[in-house]
Formats: sequence, C-alpha cells, structure tokens
Amino acid sequence: MSEAAESDSAPAELPRLRIIHLLGLTTVFSVVMSTYLVFMRLLRFSQPNMEMPEISGGISILMIVQFLSISVCIAVVAFGFAWQRRGITFPSQPGHWVAVFLTLTWFFDWVSYLQ
Repeated sequence: MSEAAESDSAPAELPRLRIIHLLGLTTVFSVVMSTYLVFMRLLRFSQPNMEMPEISGGISILMIVQFLSISVCIAVVAFGFAWQRRGITFPSQPGHWVAVFLTLTWFFDWVSYLQ
C-alpha cells in the first residue's frame, strides 16, 4: 500500500487540549449546576409542605463531583460533534461511547423530572 493510501485511511487525531476546552467545560458545569439549583428551588416553592433533606458538607462535595463528571461527559460529546464536522471520527473509542451514554442518561433524567 502506498503512503497516500495509508494516510487517507488513518483516522485524524483528536486536537490537543486548549484553553477553549477548559472554558467550555466551565460553561457546561455552570449550566448543569444552575439547572439543578433552579429545579430544587422550583420544587421547594411548588410543594411547600414537602420536606427537603438537609444537605451536609460531604453530600455537597459528592454532588459537585457528580456534576463535574456529568459536565465532562456533556463537554466531550459537544466537542466530539464539533470534531466530527472537521472529519474526525466521533464516537470511535469506548470512552466516547460512555460519554454519549452518560450524557443521554442525564438528559432523559432531567426530562423525566420536568414531567
């Protein structure tokens, strides 16, 4: 096989991590946290007789870790679809598929809460 044929069949590498990726992650994290806080406030005001559980320091740290992991998955999927428009195959790795699955799970979870 010639070198030109090998370079055409080889998938393009993912771009290097840049500041725009970290800014995108920060934006997604703030949106995820804001939607959770708005949802909890709406739930508290719509059902005033419902007892809301107290959130301790340990639980709030776990919630931040959970929101950060969901935000990473959403950011990876968003950047992956942008990379796909440039010709980079996405999702092609098992980790990409896990990120897509977790993003869809989070989306359907929030849709089910809104009903």
